[in-house]
Amino acid sequence: MLHSPRERLVATLAGIFGLVTLSLICVGLYGLMAFTVSRRMPEIGIRVALGATRSNVRWLVGRQALGIVLAGLGSGCLRRGSPACPPPASSHPFSTT
Repeated sequence: MLHSPRERLVATLAGIFGLVTLSLICVGLYGLMAFTVSRRMPEIGIRVALGATRSNVRWLVGRQALGIVLAGLGSGCLRRGSPACPPPASSHPFSTT
């Protein structure tokens, strides 16, 4: 439970920064996938001409997006566990020790 106005302010700012970060990640992933799909349009066209269904094409693109997301999550988890990025000294965010 947040008791002081300062704690509420810090929690609100952390939430806002988290939402901004999440939105930037989504925009970046969308841009990357749009670029990738635009580069693969000839390949997708050939696949459709040879009989690929919409679900096959969606799976092709979705699988690539899933791979990008999982690679980012994996590298983030590895980075978090590395000695170069140690865990915080205290689990309480307002601890002064």
